[in-house]
Amino acid sequence: MGHEDRPEVRKCDRLSVRQALTVALALTAASTVLGAGSLFGYQIYRAGRQAERLRVTAMAEVYAAHVAAVTSPTYRDMMSKNWGWHPGSRLLAVVGPDGDTVAYRGDHGLLERVQSLVEESSRNTGEAACFLPGDSELCLPDVAVACVPIVPPGGSRPVGRLVYATRASGWEYTLSSGLWKYLGAVLVISAAGIAMGLFLLRYSLLEPLRLLVKIGRGETPSGLLPADPPDEIAALARLLEEAHGGVEEWRERAANLEASLERRVERQTQTVTQQLRQVERKAWIDSLTRLGNRRMLDEKFAQVFTQTREAGEDLALVMIDVDFFKSLNDTLGHKAGDEMIAFVGELLRQCVREDDLAIRYGGDEFLLVLPGANAATAAKVAERIIRLFGQQAKLLPVEPKPSMSAGVAALKEHRPATPPVFLQMADQALYQAKKSGKSRVFVHRNGHEPVLSA
Repeated sequence: MGHEDRPEVRKCDRLSVRQALTVALALTAASTVLGAGSLFGYQIYRAGRQAERLRVTAMAEVYAAHVAAVTSPTYRDMMSKNWGWHPGSRLLAVVGPDGDTVAYRGDHGLLERVQSLVEESSRNTGEAACFLPGDSELCLPDVAVACVPIVPPGGSRPVGRLVYATRASGWEYTLSSGLWKYLGAVLVISAAGIAMGLFLLRYSLLEPLRLLVKIGRGETPSGLLPADPPDEIAALARLLEEAHGGVEEWRERAANLEASLERRVERQTQTVTQQLRQVERKAWIDSLTRLGNRRMLDEKFAQVFTQTREAGEDLALVMIDVDFFKSLNDTLGHKAGDEMIAFVGELLRQCVREDDLAIRYGGDEFLLVLPGANAATAAKVAERIIRLFGQQAKLLPVEPKPSMSAGVAALKEHRPATPPVFLQMADQALYQAKKSGKSRVFVHRNGHEPVLSA
């Protein structure tokens, strides 16, 4: 960035602001004078052409008045060389109403060249004038041509047209032939002056101002400006650069302090967040079984239910109860009962997936929440749990042997309207399993036939 900005400083050092403005204003004034002079010259050119038209038209009308005073058989006699005409005249011709040339004197080739002018005058029934350029190689001069109607004395309708051509005035046509070259040269000089003025304004005024703005914003590194500023803007930029150096130092200190505070706050926030999560997990965990408790169920089940239904996926519930648990407590004591409940918690943790929820619903009743599982899959999970539990319960010195019963409900199959209704379906299926003889798995939709019997 520093190397890119250095050329700008060198350009700004060529002229001071005052010098650049003086030169730019001088160039602008000169360009304005040249432009005004070119416009004035063009106006003179237009006036000259108009005067030339009036001159040749007036001369043509004089000849037309002479021609109108005689009869047509004498036209040719009038056009004879004995009839004097104005010096510099190149053509005098009488054209009839039908467009045929009755008589002429002068250059016949010129008469053919102005035929279109005669036709235009006939259509407009008035006067017409034009200018024909000459040919320097053939020594032909520039010619001014006019075509006027021939009206007899006392008549109102023309009986023909008179065509008159004369050598154009040298000054007017010298200006006409070189006009565009003159105007082009003046415009080029004016454009060059304006371009030079803009160049000086840009590199001696606008660029230093842009550099001044960049320094004020802190976008330019220090050390680019010369030690001895050449003009007012450079001196102001130097002062801003020096002031900005102190501001940058304090800004850097403030930024470092802010970054340090942010890191400290972030670390403390992470620590507090971790502690809150640990407290939350402890509040959700049953101390005896290390499964989720009713609080977890109350806070998370409704969310799982809603998200699963909106995603169009399935969700299964397995409600499990330990059969003959009261008999075990009465026979072997509460310690044996607690050990049995702890064993069930370990068994459920080993039989569920990472995304599943295993919850101690209350006392000897448990609940499995199985996202993505249908009723058949949930029933198989319940069967496996009942079978493994039965193998361990056979070793207990108590009669009757403890067992498990389970009730299953599924979201897509049974379409519960709310989470409480869903739990009620699984609980009703569990009730049917225990009512039919225990150690069974019932799916809510069957209601009467067990899926598994002990």
